Amino acid sequence: MSGSQVHTKPGFGRSKKRGRLFSRIYTERRRLYLRCRGIVRLIYGILHVLYGICLKGSTCLATYSMLEGMIRSNTWLLWWHLLGHRRANSSAGVRQLSSALMAVVPGLLKMKR
Repeated sequence: MSGSQVHTKPGFGRSKKRGRLFSRIYTERRRLYLRCRGIVRLIYGILHVLYGICLKGSTCLATYSMLEGMIRSNTWLLWWHLLGHRRANSSAGVRQLSSALMAVVPGLLKMKR
């Protein structure tokens, strides 16, 4: 067995390095996603407070719904970007989407009332 054959075994050399790099990229992406989600939730909170204050004014309601739509579309773009690269890990993607939907549903219910 020559020295070059040792490194062709699975689990040695290049494949391991690639896996480590991939996981690091994934963790960085996840951190970015969580930060963005936090910012989005903060904006949602502020918007809900504003919505509660100017419930009577129809102009405020219109601007609120417009802003909410913009934020929602941006978050959807963010989720598609993040989940598009992680097709293999579909269960985590489904979990993230379900948690996102749970964050959006109360807003929808408030709008319908």
